[in-house]
Amino acid sequence: MIPKGIILLVSFFVSMFSDASDTPKLKHNASLFLPPKVSGMVGANKIDLVSQWFGVATNGPRAYNASPALAKVLEDMARKSIEDAGSSGVVFLRVPTAGFWPYTPDTPSELDLWLKDPEKFWAKYDELMHLFWQNNVKIVPILYFSTIQMPAIQGETLSDMMHNEKSQSYRLLVRFITEWVSRYRLHPAYLFPELTNEMNLTANLQWREGCDAYLAAHPEKVGSGVTQFPPNHCGALSDYTTDEMMAFLKKLAVVIKKIDPTREISSGFAMPRPFDEHLRQRPEWSPEGPDWTLDSVQDFKKQLLDLHPPEINIMSVHLYNYGG
Repeated sequence: MIPKGIILLVSFFVSMFSDASDTPKLKHNASLFLPPKVSGMVGANKIDLVSQWFGVATNGPRAYNASPALAKVLEDMARKSIEDAGSSGVVFLRVPTAGFWPYTPDTPSELDLWLKDPEKFWAKYDELMHLFWQNNVKIVPILYFSTIQMPAIQGETLSDMMHNEKSQSYRLLVRFITEWVSRYRLHPAYLFPELTNEMNLTANLQWREGCDAYLAAHPEKVGSGVTQFPPNHCGALSDYTTDEMMAFLKKLAVVIKKIDPTREISSGFAMPRPFDEHLRQRPEWSPEGPDWTLDSVQDFKKQLLDLHPPEINIMSVHLYNYGG
């Protein structure tokens, strides 16, 4: 039983593509949005949409600014994905509003234009939103997709942003969210906001230490090559607990609600891991080691409810078909 006031968003996850015949298709499956009195709406992920629209290409662990010719191809790909969604009956696309990059300071980002020329950036973003409206497709904006994007831009860490409201990265994140929601809160293509992308999956883990250990074990993967990790690849990462995460996200939810009190907010979380409540009590960095004990049904329910307080009442769970 879903508690009163909670809306369920189940995502079975998908990418969109077209085959050689140019017929729009769905790969794997999609999101099912279940608000009250609605049987379901089919949506899809389009995680690279903003990257394509603003001409940021990737080759492995790095991003680079596309040449004018490639940028035109990427923009056309973004445009076609929205058109394909509309012609396929897809109701909404789940899209990272700020893109993904950078992962390290002083590397290309989808937000470079925003930082240099905000007027030009938003004019181009307006064109993207018009495409959604034109094709009768809604957007579910993931307002905080890459957890380390803003810290990387500002040369700070995730911990700085989560715990210090005066940090440059926190201020930059709030500024972007404020501008996006203020600009599009009345836009007909805007469905509802989503906070994160599966941030719960890295809670209570030694994320920074794991990254450092991986690169230390694979020195051949580190360097200046386009397919190599930069030496400071792990620099913006920080470990955090479930409680720290929720305190941070509730602050962001308040920022959104002050601008747009009419829409409910989705967490963007994945399905809780099968040991989450135990790991929450004894994280990976605990002196006695992490607790990987499988949770009970009651533990699972507690996790879901704790991850969706009143401020964040679209309950998001992502399902993956690892069996093929």
